[in-house]
Amino acid sequence: LKKLTDAESAFSVASVKEKINALPAADEVTTANKDAIEAARGFYDALTDEEKAKVAPETLKKLTDAESALAVATANEAINALPAADEVTTANKDAIEAARKAYDELTATQKKKVSADNLKKIETAEKALAAAVEKSVKTVTVNAKTVSAKTLKAAVAKAGGSSKYVKTIVLGKKVKKISKGVFKNYKKAKTLIV
Repeated sequence: LKKLTDAESAFSVASVKEKINALPAADEVTTANKDAIEAARGFYDALTDEEKAKVAPETLKKLTDAESALAVATANEAINALPAADEVTTANKDAIEAARKAYDELTATQKKKVSADNLKKIETAEKALAAAVEKSVKTVTVNAKTVSAKTLKAAVAKAGGSSKYVKTIVLGKKVKKISKGVFKNYKKAKTLIV
């Protein structure tokens, strides 16, 4: 029985080594290698500590290097898929946030492997998105007892917009009083809903 167990263990270790050695070199890793890299990691993690000790350090390094390269490739791919800043709309919000998250999750060493152009692309996309969101807020709801310049400005800020784009202002049920001149900075606001 021990011989069978030893044979199974040796087979498991050999299979893991084979999966890791089949991975591309770190400088050749792309997102197309994701499944193979994750599978190799899964098989390695399933080994016992005794079996893991039989995997050579250079073999394990190949796996960790591939994982690191995959993280960089994933971030670069997400950034490269972003539209040019002048084409960004609010529909790109999830993609821009995912690209930023992928970049932010990189280590300092990995971030050095993201080009300055890609970093600039994500930053300009974020700025363009902020402008697109600001322009998209057309309706604002104020639900304060007194509608003042301060409470209206806070409602616009909470909605992520700017006074220059608001077209409709909705007054909530709590509103009892409207301060004089409160709407003077809302030039495009044509509708007031009470």
